[in-house]
Amino acid sequence: HVLIDIPYGKFAKVSYNEAKRIKKNFIKMARKFNLKLKVVFTDGNKPVGNGVGPNLEARDIISVLTLSHSRPRGLEKKSLMLSSELLFLSGKFSKKESKEISREMLYSGLAFKNFLKILKAQDKSFSFEKFKKLSLGKFRKEILAWKKGKIILIENKKINALARMAGCPSDRSAGIYLWKHVGDKIKKGQKILTIFAETKQDLDSAY
Repeated sequence: HVLIDIPYGKFAKVSYNEAKRIKKNFIKMARKFNLKLKVVFTDGNKPVGNGVGPNLEARDIISVLTLSHSRPRGLEKKSLMLSSELLFLSGKFSKKESKEISREMLYSGLAFKNFLKILKAQDKSFSFEKFKKLSLGKFRKEILAWKKGKIILIENKKINALARMAGCPSDRSAGIYLWKHVGDKIKKGQKILTIFAETKQDLDSAY
């Protein structure tokens, strides 16, 4: 069973028409290899997490699995939706049961427990304490709001381009951290985002 998520939109990597074309190709491939496959389209116009970059995104994952107060709720919501879709695809559960099981696995801590098992299976010397302290770029720059207002748009393409300028993905500690998301109100002087880079040159390039 395979679930494919294709984020699409004006500010995503692919448009809706491109997403439909990709879906057709995946379905053809699934038939050829006798796979039970479903493709879902999701909104790719804005980030669902707080972080953009290897270590920042890993931190987001940990915060959702450990139910941290500061976890990105957009990522949590999308993860629950995708996991329930996959459970339903198995044919063993109804739509309602799939949603309930997904929520129970996350909120009971079982999803996090199994996440650690997967990491341990890949690396016998794995230590979660070390994993929790994933480093962030030595150089950083905070972007502040120059006036009060409301976030009405975040362009994914530009955020991703900014992260690449900062050194992503080759520098795992580089990236962008979003303090605010679409719909959030902001006050003058509040942090909007932070740029992380491993070198001053990359930080200057991004800033």
